[in-house]
Amino acid sequence: MGFSFSDLQPHPFVPHPLLRAALLQTLAPTFLSPARAFSRRVGTKPAARIHEVGLPDGDSLVLLENLAGGPFCVKVPEPSRSLVFLLAPGLASSAGAPNLVRLACTLAHRGVKAWRLNHRGMGEGAGRARGIYHAGRAEDLLAALRYVVSHEGSAARIVLVGYSLSGNMALLMAGRHADTLPRQLAGVIAASPVLDLAANAPLIGKAASGFYDGLFLRDLRKTVTSRHTSFPDLGPVPSCLGKSLAEFDALYTAHHAGFVNREAYYAECSSLPWLSSIRVPAHIIASRDDPFSQADPREFSTTMGSTLTDAGGHHGFFASTPCPHGNRFWLDGEIMRVAQAF
Repeated sequence: MGFSFSDLQPHPFVPHPLLRAALLQTLAPTFLSPARAFSRRVGTKPAARIHEVGLPDGDSLVLLENLAGGPFCVKVPEPSRSLVFLLAPGLASSAGAPNLVRLACTLAHRGVKAWRLNHRGMGEGAGRARGIYHAGRAEDLLAALRYVVSHEGSAARIVLVGYSLSGNMALLMAGRHADTLPRQLAGVIAASPVLDLAANAPLIGKAASGFYDGLFLRDLRKTVTSRHTSFPDLGPVPSCLGKSLAEFDALYTAHHAGFVNREAYYAECSSLPWLSSIRVPAHIIASRDDPFSQADPREFSTTMGSTLTDAGGHHGFFASTPCPHGNRFWLDGEIMRVAQAF
């Protein structure tokens, strides 16, 4: 493989004693990440090159290619040309999400390249996509993957890491496009994936009495406003976008993504029915106390790997002590450990 994460042996997750609750664990990556602290203090982000990926319908995705020597990269060994990570963010997030920035910098510290994805209209891609991104945009992930292959070369081994909604998209892509995936795809890791949209959407509304719904809707409204401002022919921003994520999907996502209704959107775009079609190595990392998706290992394909913990929230996993890879964010080390096994 040309590299080694020699210190990354199986490491049990023990939640921080002050952050045992699923709510606090879920918020930990956003508010406790060193990447967020650095950006807030210095007002910058890791050195990265912007790439625009054209899509068949005329829209574009934007990828950020991490460059050596950025923040948090205390040492940068000779980069490995064999292993490359493609990181995709969760709902209403972007390539600048603290968890993506943190993992990309941890990888760079070890001499491993990472690319970070902005879905349609998100982050640096604002104003470059008339269409919206949603849980079923498996073709977008495939386009980004092929773009990374074209730049990294035929010898690269690419690990696709999808968080939350992107975890669903990554598994959907691996199943739906099993016959056309680039041979350079070494494997797929889904961190706290939402596998069944119809079953999981109501959980978000129930979690912490709608607290998460409020956070998601705030960010989604900003995205909608930006989209309609960039493309005036779409008309004014709708006056009613709902009071929950499920209502937003019914009133906006399904209609603007071309589905008959929310139920059709959820049925067509859930990855759960496609898990048995996946032929590349795939691994799910999730917690049983995830407030958004109650992972049931009986639903996983027998050919897939999984790491299930009792605590950790929704891709939180903030540990009681520093993990072998150097920080308390256990998920980063587990992702690298699994990737090493592909």
